[in-house]
Amino acid sequence: MNPGVDRYLIDGCGRCSFYQTPQCKVHTWAKELTELRRILQESELQEELKWSQPCYTYRHKNILLLTAFKDFTCIAFF
Repeated sequence: MNPGVDRYLIDGCGRCSFYQTPQCKVHTWAKELTELRRILQESELQEELKWSQPCYTYRHKNILLLTAFKDFTCIAFF
């Protein structure tokens, strides 16, 4: 568990004016993001916070981001 990712889920990403408000895209998808995070934490990937988003790495190489958009949330592979 990474405390920065915990803050991301509580406050949002901070990349727009909805930071720390109920309108934040992160809050819209909180249930889905939390479940995806749980699945990713069961893998061998290292959980980090990069670019204000959860980033998962393997051997110090970026593998994927966990992110939220207005209409969906996703795992974005590098």
